[in-house]
Amino acid sequence: LNPYAQVAVGLLTSASQFIIDRGSIDGTVASLLPKLQNVYEFLMDGDTLINTTGREDTLAQISQVVGDCTQFIVDFSKAKNPLMRLGKNLLSDVQSTVDEYNKALDDLMQQYRDRALRTIDVNVTRLAEEFKIDGMSYAVGVGPITTKKCPDGTRTEILEEIIRWIYDEDANAPRILWLYGQAGRGKSTIAHTIALWFKEVGRLGSCFCFSRDRQAEHLEQKLFTTIARDMGIHHPALRRAVVDAITADDSLKTTPDVMQQWKKLISEPVSKVAGKVVGKVVIVIDALDESGKPVSRRHILSILGSMATSLPPNFCFLLTSRPSPDIQRALLKAFHVRSISLDNVHAEKDICLYVQRELDEVEDIGEVDIKSIAIKAGGLFEWARLASEFIRA
Repeated sequence: LNPYAQVAVGLLTSASQFIIDRGSIDGTVASLLPKLQNVYEFLMDGDTLINTTGREDTLAQISQVVGDCTQFIVDFSKAKNPLMRLGKNLLSDVQSTVDEYNKALDDLMQQYRDRALRTIDVNVTRLAEEFKIDGMSYAVGVGPITTKKCPDGTRTEILEEIIRWIYDEDANAPRILWLYGQAGRGKSTIAHTIALWFKEVGRLGSCFCFSRDRQAEHLEQKLFTTIARDMGIHHPALRRAVVDAITADDSLKTTPDVMQQWKKLISEPVSKVAGKVVGKVVIVIDALDESGKPVSRRHILSILGSMATSLPPNFCFLLTSRPSPDIQRALLKAFHVRSISLDNVHAEKDICLYVQRELDEVEDIGEVDIKSIAIKAGGLFEWARLASEFIRA
């Protein structure tokens, strides 16, 4: 499946399990179920998946609307008084929201079939009041960057493996996937790619990319306040829980104490809303080894190495770093951490494809030359990038 289609299917699977567990759904909202079934069948149809080129934006929109729609069903069904919770006075308002979802999904599926490039404005009713979390310590400029993602067609095997891990429905599946390897192996490009995919479909909890150039800013002290604020933007119930925490203790907004940040702004709020956030929530932490000296991340590693298991199973962390000794000690043997070494992943084919695209307009560079460059790169994408830049100059 295309990654956006995989996300949508994962959301539909989560919603269907909720419906099965609940046993019944209000009649008005239940009218959405046949539409969601149609979307599932549409995504799994062979004709849909033959050629997704040029249609990725539409698949991303479908995934986004499916996510909103399934969250609507879950929140509406769990409310003791749905109309009061929605802030509505008339049943017709709920029906209007259902109609908007149905129309949006119909339009998007037709847009995909037509290969149209028009943008469909999906304006659906939000379920909870909007809170703005002001004053919390926030690291600016640490999110995913489009130019840093994997070139199309490269790293497909490892990207698919990460997607499968994210959507593993086993309750005992590892909560953290640690991707490690020496410099230049492409760890960050993979992290940015996953973060951007899930951001486009509304399932990215947060992405925090450390950088050696910014160590003087002590970004590690803002890690969990940034993640909490990011997650609150996308999940109203979680936002309310975070707001409750900082209302009770205003110092949480700016505390550099990452243990307090984790407990009061991540762990406890998430526990309060367990079951209210449908589908996977993906949190990406890139280049943790570049946070600074080992002491700068000691408490972060303590949390990731032991406390991350307190989160519900639909919350998962993708972590990348070099195999620094302190990070290895904290994560390599942890039962809830899955480790993948990029030093053991063959990347010559992907590097060939990358170099071919980079040197496509350079004269006198043939297939033999490209393969030679890929072999000399020794699996290091950074070496291949620098070599390509030198040849183009």
